[in-house]
Amino acid sequence: MAPTASIELLPQTLPRSSHSIAVIGDSLYILGGEIQPREPATPFLHSYNLKGNPPSKYGLTADGSIKAHENEAGPSVRVGAASVVVDGKLYLWGGRGGKAMTPLNEEAKFWIYDGQCWSQSSKATGDIPDPRSYHSLAATKVPP
Repeated sequence: MAPTASIELLPQTLPRSSHSIAVIGDSLYILGGEIQPREPATPFLHSYNLKGNPPSKYGLTADGSIKAHENEAGPSVRVGAASVVVDGKLYLWGGRGGKAMTPLNEEAKFWIYDGQCWSQSSKATGDIPDPRSYHSLAATKVPP
C-alpha cells in the first residue's frame, strides 16, 4: 500500500520562516524563526496541542490554540536552528542571532526542552562542528 499524507492548517496563524518544529506526543513545538528578514521572532517557543485535549504536562491550552511561552530561561532568539526529539525531549542546536545574524557559538552545547523547562547539555568533546545555521539534525538509537 502506498503511503498517504495529509495537510491540516492550524486554527490560528503564526506567520514566520526559518523556524524549527518538533513533535512530542500530541504536542507540536514551533521554535524561533523570523517574521521580517534578519529579525528573530519573539517569543522563541510556541506550542500547539494536535489533539485538542485538555492541557498536558507540556502546558498547552485547552482549546488547542497556539500558546506563546514567554519569559522562560532558555535559548536566545534565533533563526535557522535545527531540532530533534529523543526520548521525549526536544534538542535544539545552532542557528543565527544577534544584530549581525552570525551563527551562534554555544560551544557545541545543545539546548534541551523537557516540556517544562529548558536546560543545556555539557560542552561536547571530540570532533565538534563549526557553528552553523539552516542545517538539520537526526537521531538514531545506538545499542548499548
